[in-house]
Amino acid sequence: MRNGCVTLCFFTGENMKAPGKSRSSHRARNKRGRARASKDTSKLLLLYDENILERDPLREQKDLAFAQAYLTRVREALQHIPGKYEDFLRVIYEFEISMDKQTAVDLYFTLQKLLHDWPQLLTDFAAFLLPEQALECGLVGRVKAADSVNAYGSERMRNFP
Repeated sequence: MRNGCVTLCFFTGENMKAPGKSRSSHRARNKRGRARASKDTSKLLLLYDENILERDPLREQKDLAFAQAYLTRVREALQHIPGKYEDFLRVIYEFEISMDKQTAVDLYFTLQKLLHDWPQLLTDFAAFLLPEQALECGLVGRVKAADSVNAYGSERMRNFP
């Protein structure tokens, strides 16, 4: 029982042998609590910052990792069909070199034909579209989800390898 009391006193920060110090311990706890609340508030405010993604120093690395993960999923899914992954890469490359003539929506519809047997890959690709592009592609139910995904990278198409 005595050990339990010592343990309890240790966790609460109280010193039972020096009752005069409990007031200063109480103030210190209040100060720590206010500091923690202030830190929590600043973190919450960051969530409302519309430009948080542009300010992220690791954004390019995250975008690249996201695109690489998608390409890996595509390669794994298409590896058993000779030439299919190469066709996919060709479509992406042609889009990249003719971005002034072709839109992301055009790319989506081209990929829709190529990936018709792999609907999940096409669904995953939709994460690279802006919400208005997703709407144009007929992905109405996808737009709400795209808002949260594209909050992570709304300009992903420009960075897509």
